[in-house]
Amino acid sequence: MFSLLSHLALVGTLLGSLSAKPQDLTTHIDDPVDLTDAGIAFVEYETDRDLVYVGERVPVRLRFGFEETALKEQLIQLFVRRLDVPVLVEAPWFEAPQRADVPRPWITTPVTSSADALNFALNGELIATQRITSEVRNGKTYTVLELERDILPTRTPDLLVERARLRFARGTRFRESLLDGRVAEDRQDAVVIGNDLLLRVEQPPTAGQPARFDGRIGTYQVEARAEPNRVALGASFEWVLHVTGTGELATWVPPRLSFRDFRILGEREIASTSGRRIGYTLEPLSAAAREVPPVELVHFDPTPPASYRVLRTAAIPIQIDPGPEVMVEPQPNTNEQRTADAPPVLPLVLVVVVGTVSMVLVLRRRRSVSARATQSGPPPHSIGESARREHPEDVTAAFQTCVRSLLDSAPDATAGTSISSRLNAAGLRADLANRAGELSERIDARKFGNAHDDDLDTHLDAWLEALASSAD
Repeated sequence: MFSLLSHLALVGTLLGSLSAKPQDLTTHIDDPVDLTDAGIAFVEYETDRDLVYVGERVPVRLRFGFEETALKEQLIQLFVRRLDVPVLVEAPWFEAPQRADVPRPWITTPVTSSADALNFALNGELIATQRITSEVRNGKTYTVLELERDILPTRTPDLLVERARLRFARGTRFRESLLDGRVAEDRQDAVVIGNDLLLRVEQPPTAGQPARFDGRIGTYQVEARAEPNRVALGASFEWVLHVTGTGELATWVPPRLSFRDFRILGEREIASTSGRRIGYTLEPLSAAAREVPPVELVHFDPTPPASYRVLRTAAIPIQIDPGPEVMVEPQPNTNEQRTADAPPVLPLVLVVVVGTVSMVLVLRRRRSVSARATQSGPPPHSIGESARREHPEDVTAAFQTCVRSLLDSAPDATAGTSISSRLNAAGLRADLANRAGELSERIDARKFGNAHDDDLDTHLDAWLEALASSAD
């Protein structure tokens, strides 16, 4: 009878295991003993520095470790599903990457699988380690498991990453059971509490900030190339800008460029496994063009000693073929014989030519101003009026549309110059151009978390009004 009951209990246990979900990582650890200072295990957050900047991607590591003997011989399975490391790590700020509700400001990074990866439970989800290391603390050797995420601070002044908790069960005396397998006779439910991580968050410094700074924070590398590097006049080619680095590139807005010797016909995003690739379609304006000039990108490098840095692409040589020359057939001379009494015509021709050239130069000088205005597009005040009509309820969008249109109407602006200089080259008054550059910087600052610039919209509206009245 006892044997029958035992077999029925075993069947019930097996059926219960089969009906449980494979990912069922729920468990109950009642009244755990705090073993934080017992030297058995630890859990902690780790980062390279505690001073970070708004908009900077900051790697944060979640690490926990067990003394080697405890890991191999003492841990007890907590879940229906057997885990390599039967522990539950509670770290609300460090959600598993497969969850769709990962809270900001975290940016999850892919977990790289490896042959020696071990799984465990993180916030009730199955997760695999990214790194397994070994270290000695107070004379004891620990096996350490690590995960890494990137945090993106979006505000100031401080960011608190609340402490993690490591929950597990252990025993030191075990017996074998027919129904339950290895059973601890002295089971102990335990918890180990980690450290708080306090990050001091600051805005990039205003001292020494270049006018061309557009909010890029991190370490970057840039390179450029042309495909192809030999084209015929009237044809186009693609100039590719490749940006890589540790900064936040997913939301990075590519620069709006202009070149003296090339017209930009369009731009496109190119799929890339590293960084961002932006292709600009360029058309040579003359056969005299020899290279696509260097382009400068300004960024703030937070690596100590933190500073603003300017990156320059290399000048890319371009060979422009002028195309086939037009051959003119020589006309036969029907007046080869000059009569003796014919008057000399060369002095008269010279007088006519000199007079004509002088008249042309005078007319060209008088029309140079209007010619430049025609080449540079519509007047600034009309561009402002058009932007207002396009965005009647959004003064920021109207301002940015207006600035982009003005920059597009400046064919002689060179890449790498400031917004103010390029606007002034587009025909905008110097005071309005300088003010537009300042307002553009304030818009970027507000975008990266400066919530105290409450009067920015008022200043943008005043600038648009001033632009509209600039035609008077």
